[in-house]
Amino acid sequence: MGNIETILSSSIVAVLFNFCCCQNYVVWFSNQAIELFGPTRYQWDQGYFQQEIYRRVGAGIAGKKKAESKYSVEQVGVTVEFYGGEINGVSYNDPTIVKKYARHAQLGEIFELDRATMKSDGIIRISLRGWFTFGHASFALLFFF
Repeated sequence: MGNIETILSSSIVAVLFNFCCCQNYVVWFSNQAIELFGPTRYQWDQGYFQQEIYRRVGAGIAGKKKAESKYSVEQVGVTVEFYGGEINGVSYNDPTIVKKYARHAQLGEIFELDRATMKSDGIIRISLRGWFTFGHASFALLFFF
């Protein structure tokens, strides 16, 4: 059996790790203030920001300045490269393809999920009670074993 300092220092690491995991998921999947934590998954999936962009562009508040752009994809020559997965090592220079992947990456889903096989959409849905249980079960495993 170790001394008390070893036990306390290892438990602090376990507590902080579990706290960070639980807090990140709680903030991302709940309805916290946007100014404090950034957008949540709920707001992102409901298209709140996309609707706001359409409203501002349609009203002329945020105009399109494509002609004045110095750093557009066409002028700069942006390249998209993939690392890992089925298309590992593939690189594209064509501006339309680069824009397509950039647009998909900004919307949160760059690749298609296999929804038919697993009947899922890739989102972990769990309540605060679930994260509470997960955290305490992890603590129990770390402290007792």
